[in-house]
Amino acid sequence: MKLILIHGRAQEGKDEKELKKEWLEALQAGFDFHDHKLTDKVNVHFLYYGDLLNTLIHDTKIKDGIIVKGAESAAALQFMQELLLEIAEEKAISIETDIHQKGILNWEWMQKVLAFADGYDSIGGFSLRQFTNDVYHYLTNGAIRRRVDEFIKGAISELGDEDCVVVAHSLGTVVAYNVLNTLSTNNVKKFLTLGSPLAVKAIKNKLSTPLKFPSCIRNGWYNAYDEKDFVSLYPLTPEYFQIGKEIVNNNKVDNPSDNHHNITGYLCDKEVAKEIYNACGPD
Repeated sequence: MKLILIHGRAQEGKDEKELKKEWLEALQAGFDFHDHKLTDKVNVHFLYYGDLLNTLIHDTKIKDGIIVKGAESAAALQFMQELLLEIAEEKAISIETDIHQKGILNWEWMQKVLAFADGYDSIGGFSLRQFTNDVYHYLTNGAIRRRVDEFIKGAISELGDEDCVVVAHSLGTVVAYNVLNTLSTNNVKKFLTLGSPLAVKAIKNKLSTPLKFPSCIRNGWYNAYDEKDFVSLYPLTPEYFQIGKEIVNNNKVDNPSDNHHNITGYLCDKEVAKEIYNACGPD
């Protein structure tokens, strides 16, 4: 049995082994609620793509086009606007200003949403802007998306046909969803997404359509999120993410991290840990 872990954004420049250790220590804290431990029969694989994504986004030239270092295109800023408007609507942030004034980054309403996010959930401000930027480039630049997807798919394929459980976080849930939809096997016992933005309209609208439940998943999809997490605005239910099959949603996570989005806060949740433990057991 393989347990495959796929991280989110902002992991560039970090040590892969240390990240894996951080994930497993948090998961064990969740297991401790149930006196569980992963058995020696479960091989854990941490798929690290942080440096690759960062390099692709900041390279001046890539195969299918040009990315200007340090600059955000008008399209990227438009994407950011759409995402922030969703946050404002979902979190009932009042907007009482003309959104057409000045440049997009000086818009009073945009600064207000970012400030609200920063005060309510510290993933806000610059971090939220960077999250939006990374997701935008991954979803809209064909070369970046192919390179990241090919890396993750290749890493999964190299692990062989043994059954696996896939756990993904944040942007990693978007990457994992895209990759799993390209696999022709059915050896993914379960797919678990934590703090996923897949149902956010600004992101969902840039996924391949129609949306579909990856055929490689054998025993279901489990999605867990903290309702105070600004990245996972919506549950993965038919109302927000129509995919043809039911996804089990858990909105009861109380992520203890300051920003309610950190992976450690999700993995140490006793119900999330229980789902991962049970998924790694026999059918």
